[in-house]
Amino acid sequence: MPSTVTRRGLLVFAFVLSTSLLGSAEPAGAQTAVRRAYETLRDAVYDSEALSRLQALYRDALHELEDAVIPANDRGIWRSRIEYLMARGFQACGEKQKAVVHFEDGLTALEMFGADEAPSEVWRMRSECISQLCLLKGLGYILANGTKVVAYAEKALALDSMNAAARVIVAASKVYPPPVFGGNPVRGIELMKEALALGTAERDDLFNIYSGIGLAHAKLKDTEEARYWLGKALELYPGNVYVRTEFGKLEN
Repeated sequence: MPSTVTRRGLLVFAFVLSTSLLGSAEPAGAQTAVRRAYETLRDAVYDSEALSRLQALYRDALHELEDAVIPANDRGIWRSRIEYLMARGFQACGEKQKAVVHFEDGLTALEMFGADEAPSEVWRMRSECISQLCLLKGLGYILANGTKVVAYAEKALALDSMNAAARVIVAASKVYPPPVFGGNPVRGIELMKEALALGTAERDDLFNIYSGIGLAHAKLKDTEEARYWLGKALELYPGNVYVRTEFGKLEN
């Protein structure tokens, strides 16, 4: 039976591999309304807006998705992204069981893709959802699925090396865990900057990159750099409760 320290380490590792969203291309012009609704929900989640507003935006995004005339595969990926965001909203508000349902729905939306036909973004979204389910479910789930988080992100990168969100997941595996579980803040900073250099990062990816670099510098006791990078993250989402809290610790 794993020790309490092992369990905590696995939970920490699962928690921090919860990154950003979006990255893959879609047919030009066909999904503008879906993307707009998705991004509105995404920004509200990252800015820690009220749960009631997130739920309303979630319904709006599903409505746009239902009305959109798009290929089934694209529909599945968008549905996974939307479910993931709503799950993060519930998770942030302490509604763990509701979050689990939406994370699982995010995985279900991708079941149409076989292992040999799944594009980069499918593997990235599987990684995102599993990482959060590892935190919210029991130890058995972590032991069965925990290694898939980085493995799936690496599959995403093998299919599309420009998938910034997938690269952030790999970088986060070095930024956040303690050394005994593979943490290496210096390497994490390097990997986050590699993700930034791709030039493909969405707004939420940038937030995750900036905050990840900032938190890594905080671990290294480099307070000035930590403030700089966390400040850049808060320029994007000034209401984000987690980063605001971490930034506040540096002021004390």
